[in-house]
Amino acid sequence: MTNFSMDILYIFAQSCLVILNIMLWRPRYYHRFTLAEREAREEKSACVVQNASRLLALVLMICLMLAMSMACFKPWKELRQLEHKKTTQLAKLERTKLHMEQAQNNYLWLTQDPQYFETISRDKGNLALPGETIYRIEEPQRLK
Repeated sequence: MTNFSMDILYIFAQSCLVILNIMLWRPRYYHRFTLAEREAREEKSACVVQNASRLLALVLMICLMLAMSMACFKPWKELRQLEHKKTTQLAKLERTKLHMEQAQNNYLWLTQDPQYFETISRDKGNLALPGETIYRIEEPQRLK
């Protein structure tokens, strides 16, 4: 290729780049709004901001209510657990009192009533007086 044809190709490439540059980077003319259009746009953006602030306030209120309910629920739950524990302890106390009363009655009978002591010792020790026969009747097994 000769210098002349190289120069023509170079000039052609340069002109293509200039045209492409002009097409891509041409100044853009923005639409100029009238005063009424500007006010309408500002009103619309104000409504959007107002709605967003209302939504944010609603979300914050819901979060605050959840936090308050959690703060109130925990002591309530602990109160219920303590009440349950109290009822179980009271039931255990009643059983213990009954057992203690039975033990006191047995002690009094054993120390003050010789006939009761004899009856218990013969029953538990399988003892019998001379000429006496002991009969044991077993309880029938209960069906479940």
